[in-house]
Amino acid sequence: MRLSRTKKLLLSAVSVFITMLCFSESEIRFLKPEYTKDLAVGETAIIIRTNVRKTSVFLNGEFQGLTPLTIKNLVPGQYRLAVQDTKGNRQLFLIEVKRSLSEYYYIELDRPATRFAPEQVPGQQLPDVSADRQ
Repeated sequence: MRLSRTKKLLLSAVSVFITMLCFSESEIRFLKPEYTKDLAVGETAIIIRTNVRKTSVFLNGEFQGLTPLTIKNLVPGQYRLAVQDTKGNRQLFLIEVKRSLSEYYYIELDRPATRFAPEQVPGQQLPDVSADRQ
């Protein structure tokens, strides 16, 4: 069964409304694209990049793939965009897909703290213990 464009827009709006009921405003942010490029009339595309490669991307709760990711031919309208790293940390956004535009989004995720071996600690000189062994 094919859904009409109006029904798709209505379902998208209902999905956004339910998301807003389920999450507090501090958990959902409106995300603006870093930049846009013109496309042929009627086409749409979003490009999702993160500072952590292979981050899971969901649109309206459906898995779309891993970053970096391009999604084409979406119905214009608002979508819930969720990104989740391999540790399960998730960020949720609202985005607006616009007709005849390619929209580029970049999301900065928290990186785990880097662990250094003692010999790799920046700015610290380890004592020379080789003389003590003689």
